[in-house]
Amino acid sequence: MDEVRVRKQKRILRLTGITIGVYLIFRYLLPVVIPFLLAAVLAYFLKKPYGWLHKKARLPKSVAATLVTALFAALISAGLIFLVREIIYQAGSLVENIPGYAEQAGTWMREFCEECEKTLKLEDGEIFDWLDAQWNSGLAEIGSQLMAGLVGNSVALVSWTVTLGAGVVVVFLATVLFLMSWDKIGQAAARSVFKEEIYALKDKLVHAGTAYIKSQLIIMTLTAVICCIGLSLMGNPYSIITGIGIGLLDALPLFGTGTVFIPWVVIELVRKKWMRAIALAVIYLATYFLREIMETKIMGNSMGLSPLESLAAIYVGLKLFGIIGVVLGPFGLIAIQELSRFDESG
Repeated sequence: MDEVRVRKQKRILRLTGITIGVYLIFRYLLPVVIPFLLAAVLAYFLKKPYGWLHKKARLPKSVAATLVTALFAALISAGLIFLVREIIYQAGSLVENIPGYAEQAGTWMREFCEECEKTLKLEDGEIFDWLDAQWNSGLAEIGSQLMAGLVGNSVALVSWTVTLGAGVVVVFLATVLFLMSWDKIGQAAARSVFKEEIYALKDKLVHAGTAYIKSQLIIMTLTAVICCIGLSLMGNPYSIITGIGIGLLDALPLFGTGTVFIPWVVIELVRKKWMRAIALAVIYLATYFLREIMETKIMGNSMGLSPLESLAAIYVGLKLFGIIGVVLGPFGLIAIQELSRFDESG
């Protein structure tokens, strides 16, 4: 009995130590090594074209690694330039038309308030005047807060921009070096006394990470495409900027396409724009079922976590690390489980 109790105590202590270790690594070490982790992930996905250029085309390692990384960076940059150009164009058009939209919104709000005043038997303009005062007061407060924020954070914004630029350069160079040293890194891991732990944890995290990233990118991209096409067919002049925004919002936890589409449908129904409301509802349902079907099909049980474990890991990660904890939570739990399982078997 004492032997069983001692074994349980040791197991609890090991699990506690592993959990604390994973937390400390995520909290303090991960922010420092993120550029190198990104570079390692990119190198993992680029190693096949790099291998072809080096072995088949007989290019030197440095040339092949630099070329494949530069081509990948060029493709990403071209896509970003196109999207940014469209976003700037549509955002500029939106800003130009804000006075007209504000006038339309004011007219609609006045008519709505008049109906409410008649129903509640209030004086004409009572509700609208109150809402108008609150709106103007809110705009003034938002304007003052924005100005204060811009002035107070201008130095921080410049510093963040410089840091981001330096990070991009580090990721590029590290990706090239990872590609050139991929075989040596594998040989060093094979010679390590911790090779079993390294390979077990690496295989599990790579498998889960690939499934997660693949599913989220595919779902986010398809959601944005569906929204852009649907809104464009509806004649929305800001279909691209709106569709991309909804796609990004759908990737965030506790949000989704319904955050935008459900209020939008309600507004169109109140305005008696039945066809617009139906079209928006169709787009929303398409994106909703896309996530439900694709997430199950692509990810399945690749991460090795039950739905309850995933939910708990996401919640704990969110509380400990903020928004990035939505990703760190499940991966942290996988690392803890894998290290604990190996420790028990050893």
